[in-house]
This record gives sequence, C-alpha cells and structure tokens, in this order.
Amino acid sequence: MPVLGLLKFRGCYVSITNCYIAGTFEIPHIGHARLFEIAKNYGWTTHCIINGDDFVLENRGYEPINDEITRISLIKQLPSVDNAVICRNMKEQKYWLETIKPEIIIIGQDWLGKDLHKQFCVPEGFFQKNNISIMFVPRTEGVSSTEIKRK
Repeated sequence: MPVLGLLKFRGCYVSITNCYIAGTFEIPHIGHARLFEIAKNYGWTTHCIINGDDFVLENRGYEPINDEITRISLIKQLPSVDNAVICRNMKEQKYWLETIKPEIIIIGQDWLGKDLHKQFCVPEGFFQKNNISIMFVPRTEGVSSTEIKRK
C-alpha cells in the first residue's frame, strides 16, 4: 500500500504533488479512468493533457471520433481528474510540462522503450534535470480506443 502523497523511488520516499497524464483519450473508457485513479489513490494532483483535434490530425493523420470539446468535457467529469487542458501541438507538450512542473508522468506501458523525449518535445535529459519520474502502467485488458473503433 503506497504512503499517501509519497512514491518510493530509488529506495527513498519522495513527496509527489503534481502528476501529468497526457493522451488523446479519443473514446474515453474505463482504462483511462483507471489511469487517473492510480494517481488519485496516491493523493496526487492529477493534470490531464488532452491532445487537441489539430494535434491528432497532424500526428495521426485523421480527425478523432470525439472532438476535443467532448473529450475534455468527459474527462473533467471524472472525480480523479483535478485539471484538464487541451494541447494543440507537439511543442505545447513542453510548455505544459514546464507550467505544471510535475514530479511524475503516468503513461501506458505501451510506451516502454520508446523515445519519450521526442514524444514530449523536450531535450534529452529533461526529465532527469527536472526530477520527473515516469510510471509505466499496464493497459486494461480487453479495453482500448482502437478496439472500440474496430467494432
């Protein structure tokens, strides 16, 4: 059981206040809600950065099924989300990281081994320099926006 507001990191407990969770959340589902609940269960302030419509079109080549206003409205309704904002482009990722100043980023385990510096548009060493830990969370079995779209 985690100590409220603390994370065991490299053998020591460190205080965490701001948690950063970014994504498209194209079709919000229970897996997304569980991601936010993990942060809230630790007692962290949870900031959700939602990829805007232009961001998705530019980086994925299509318009999301649910527009950004619908997605942010649904995400803001979750009791485990303290703050939600729309990220308009890749470079804005760095802006939100510098503004929110998170101690931790929670991201899906599917990002293990990928270049997170590139994904968040920050220079190599940014996370270490700013004392930002990364927590990789396993996907919720049987639930994904991609699978929902296929049906």
